[in-house]
Amino acid sequence: MKRVVLALSLVLLGLVGCGSIPRHPVPLNEISKAEIPGMPGVRSFYGDRQEGFYQDLVQSVRDEPPGLYPKNPDGTKPYTALILSGGGQNGAFGAGFLEGWTRPLRSSRG
Repeated sequence: MKRVVLALSLVLLGLVGCGSIPRHPVPLNEISKAEIPGMPGVRSFYGDRQEGFYQDLVQSVRDEPPGLYPKNPDGTKPYTALILSGGGQNGAFGAGFLEGWTRPLRSSRG
């Protein structure tokens, strides 16, 4: 009897694990208007220039210590930025991965 209950419990747990929470995605004709609550203006689409994002990127470069971006032989300064797509169902995974990846670096800076 205990084995039957155990087997039935395992089957039920397995079935529950196959379930998912129903999604209610934004309709395609409204996707360009969708906002993240509490974070207006953070969504962007390929080819669209978001002025707030651009200004934040410029300020980030200005905040770096002098000499971090040495000049090229022609006198220009190269700046690099990592810009990620957070779209789709794996967007949060990418953000969490980067958060965990940078945590030791940030904690060592004090």
